[in-house]
Amino acid sequence: MKEKGFSLIELLVVILIISILLAILLPKYENIIEKVYAVKVMSLGKAIKLSAERYYLIHGEYPDSKDQLDIEWKCPKEFVCVFREDKLKKVTFRRTGKYTLIYSFIRREEPYTNKDYCVAPKNNEARNDICKIITGEDDDFLPEDTSWSRYEF
Repeated sequence: MKEKGFSLIELLVVILIISILLAILLPKYENIIEKVYAVKVMSLGKAIKLSAERYYLIHGEYPDSKDQLDIEWKCPKEFVCVFREDKLKKVTFRRTGKYTLIYSFIRREEPYTNKDYCVAPKNNEARNDICKIITGEDDDFLPEDTSWSRYEF
């Protein structure tokens, strides 16, 4: 009489196959999640930048605080947000331990002229890979800087 059920070997083979699939797919899933977070913040950054440009057209200078913008915004919980009120006039969205997205309001000198970019430490390949995925850029636009990589979006 034949017994019903699976042998131990068959179960182990199935577990092995599932483990291999997870090992292949999990890093891709994490990158997709990071891109979703970044896209959410990128749309907010563009809206803030447009609001700062509107303020500039009306007042002849960029806003000194986020309260002067014509939009209300809150920092997404996955990020640390900083509205720079100094001469740099930019807003940064930092995903702690991962990357930073920077939106500049003022027209700075080259190579930063009106660029929005993702910043990651040069010595961390994983963080650079995230910036490359987010921006779609493979090249650092400021390669002579030895500590940070910058990818324009």
